[in-house]
Amino acid sequence: MRPADERVAQRKLRTRLVPEGVEAGGEVVPLWVGAAHYFRLDPRSWRPALARLRDVGFRFVDTYVPWGVHETAPGEADFGARDPRLDVAAFLRIAHDEGLLAIVRPGPHVNAELTWFGLPERIVWDAACQARSPRGGPVILPMLPLSFPVPSYASRAFERETARWYAQVGRELAPLRWPDGPIALVQVDNEGAMYFRDGVAEQDHHPDAIALWHAFVRARYRTFAALCAAWGRDDVAWPPAPPPRWPGAGPIQAHLDWAAFQDHLVARSIGRMARSLAAGGLSELPTTHNVPMGHEAAPIDLHALSRSVDLVCLDAYARATPRDAANLARRTSEVCELAKASHHPPYGGEIGAGYAPYFPPIAEHDSIFALLASLAFGLRGFDVYMAVDRDRWIGAPIDAEGRERPFAAFFRALFAALDRVGFASLRRATPVRLVTPRSQRWLERSLSAFGALGGTFLASVGAGVRERCLEDELDRGAGPIAFAGSDALLALEQALARRGVPFAHVAGETASTTLAGARWVVTPTTVVPEPTLARALAAAGRRGAKVTLLGSGSIAPSRAPERSLGRRAGAVPGRIDDLESLDEVVGRAIAALHLPAYPVDAPGVTAALHHDARGRAAALFVVQPGDEDRTVVVGGTGIGAAVDVLDGTRAVASARGLEVTVRARSVRLLAPA
Repeated sequence: MRPADERVAQRKLRTRLVPEGVEAGGEVVPLWVGAAHYFRLDPRSWRPALARLRDVGFRFVDTYVPWGVHETAPGEADFGARDPRLDVAAFLRIAHDEGLLAIVRPGPHVNAELTWFGLPERIVWDAACQARSPRGGPVILPMLPLSFPVPSYASRAFERETARWYAQVGRELAPLRWPDGPIALVQVDNEGAMYFRDGVAEQDHHPDAIALWHAFVRARYRTFAALCAAWGRDDVAWPPAPPPRWPGAGPIQAHLDWAAFQDHLVARSIGRMARSLAAGGLSELPTTHNVPMGHEAAPIDLHALSRSVDLVCLDAYARATPRDAANLARRTSEVCELAKASHHPPYGGEIGAGYAPYFPPIAEHDSIFALLASLAFGLRGFDVYMAVDRDRWIGAPIDAEGRERPFAAFFRALFAALDRVGFASLRRATPVRLVTPRSQRWLERSLSAFGALGGTFLASVGAGVRERCLEDELDRGAGPIAFAGSDALLALEQALARRGVPFAHVAGETASTTLAGARWVVTPTTVVPEPTLARALAAAGRRGAKVTLLGSGSIAPSRAPERSLGRRAGAVPGRIDDLESLDEVVGRAIAALHLPAYPVDAPGVTAALHHDARGRAAALFVVQPGDEDRTVVVGGTGIGAAVDVLDGTRAVASARGLEVTVRARSVRLLAPA
């Protein structure tokens, strides 16, 4: 039994995660979710809005339950007795009547474009709950409409307050867990990235966090001698010295350890919240947590997070540009591989439909592009945020009175198309896995060029490592080590895309489970030995995958020598130092490793083929983020003729492959005719 399955089996669950969605009472329901905020709507519009969600094709409604909106005094909350808009139980009972399942998200952090991100103001200004900067001051999040101090997820005071809030929510909503009500899934916290103030030296220096840091370093090194050897100095203290401070003071390893501790702190906090939520009454339900845009630059260890909650999902807000399309492919495939390894549905916890008024506008065609591209790259479920309009939001497909806007027609057509091809049960094979070592991400975060702004924000808008890092700050003569790893993976990604070879990015911390079934595994070398990753690579090699190292460093400690990493197909090298040869290497790998390839005869246009359980081609996406309409030929699919399941137009095969006309900044979804 897989570890994730073991953890679930030990808990009595009312609903169950399966690859196609959520199983409730023997019925599998795809995670086609629409967000609606009851507390922002007139209660008279609840039923029309929920009925419209169902009629358009949504199967779930998702809603936050914001602490700061409900709280009337410490330990007291209004759930409709005073303000009818806050009767969340009544809202959910209507959802149940209308045949919808529900996902509830009680925070404590919900964001939701609420002032204080949905926290009570008293918590925000409670010094015992606040995250602390290296100088001991509160950590301020620069956010509209008001900047505010963020809470410390290490703070025992904040933890106690959160547990008290969860108990209030549990008393109100536990009776509405499926099958007695619609609640089928519960989210723990929201976008856990230390509130986006993720510069590695920024936070958290709360006394409770420092105590945890000391325990973390003790467990990591066990002895004073081992700590001194790792940090390359003999003047550190034991208990460990304070965390390193920006800019660049102290040994590189100290900064990497602090970045690793922040990963640990976020996952630990989410796990403790999950247990507190269950103790408060919302037990017997699968749990989820959504990682934010730019999660790759945040203190988020996907493996550790997946042990704190059942389902790790992602947010995706993007525009129809080549840069955003490439970023979507990387982020989506990384979370999808983790979900697939756990036999859970690859799920987008927020896929944008509209935008907050104080952010740059996102047009409808951009939202459509982001959703279809995310499905192309592996998602099987998604939450349309927002599906129902509300204050501080523009562009939802259903208005605040429950009436359809023209944008709703796209979703109605999409759900019909997904049903037609049986999309929730399809699979996209990704025989090539590109692995980013966790230590590389610690290094990139340590080299963040913009401090408080942090890498999460910059990565969320598509900025690469070279745009968000200053290599020189921690360089001790080792060369451009952070840039080298990201440059190598990017070069291989582009070479694979030119040949149409499907691939997925994999987080190094998840490699022990996410490399199963791979034929070719490639990772950049790093100056930081990672024994766990080395063992995962060696295991992939023993299963028959070819393992290739990019660069001249050494990822494997001496007890797992490079020669053990892969023995298959001598035509594909075990190490590549010359990135100029990647096109030739990919060509040899296609033949030697029998890799599928779906080349497109136009640069920048990509194709993604999905198969049914019998291995038959069932859905083909053609993604064109460029600014020109194109007629392209997609090779290798084996499809003789196809129909666009969204607009009914047809594509036919030529001698070179399937001929498809695709408009600028769009995605087509085709099925065999």
